[in-house]
Amino acid sequence: MSLKGLKLAALYSYDCRKARMLKINEALLRLIQAGENREEVAELLKKLVSYDWYHLIAKNNDIKDPFAEEVVRAYWTGNKLTKLISVGGKNLFLFHNFTVLVSPMPNLSSGVPDLASRDECKISWGMVEKITDQGLIVDYEVLIWKDGGFDLTNRKTEIKKGFLDEIRVNDWVSFHINLAREQLTEEQVLLLHNKTKQAIDLFNGQQ
Repeated sequence: MSLKGLKLAALYSYDCRKARMLKINEALLRLIQAGENREEVAELLKKLVSYDWYHLIAKNNDIKDPFAEEVVRAYWTGNKLTKLISVGGKNLFLFHNFTVLVSPMPNLSSGVPDLASRDECKISWGMVEKITDQGLIVDYEVLIWKDGGFDLTNRKTEIKKGFLDEIRVNDWVSFHINLAREQLTEEQVLLLHNKTKQAIDLFNGQQ
């Protein structure tokens, strides 16, 4: 079982709604910061919906370990394992931001999906424009509803520094639930953007 994969899974799962419900944040944090309790955290992570997707990605790519780093990375920020597959006649895109789009979050009274909840839940990417005492001001691509479908447009927002102590202006970061998770390379940003656009196009085409 990959420690790097487990840490990555814990990093992106930390403080999500289900993690808070199960009260597993403290255990996830110990693994992220010190690599502690690998077996215990693996069992806790299996209780999250994301594990079902790791399992699908691993199975679809003939990988034995659902917590392999490349498998976990495929789900959260995208790589060559992030693919569209058919399960029981239903198309599934093995990517977190696709699950956000198809999730049963309520629509607003106008009939438009609850964009704020979905945008907060999606894995976002942004360039740091300013560092404040409270967090980071980033320029990022926010989820919008346009012409009866999802789309992205640029917006500035403030997020918590999260796990990024040594971050600088013009660095790229990923964030989830308004909490910075990782510093990203330009290649990772492009992958995350392209896979998210693919998820949006797939969702819009199914409507």
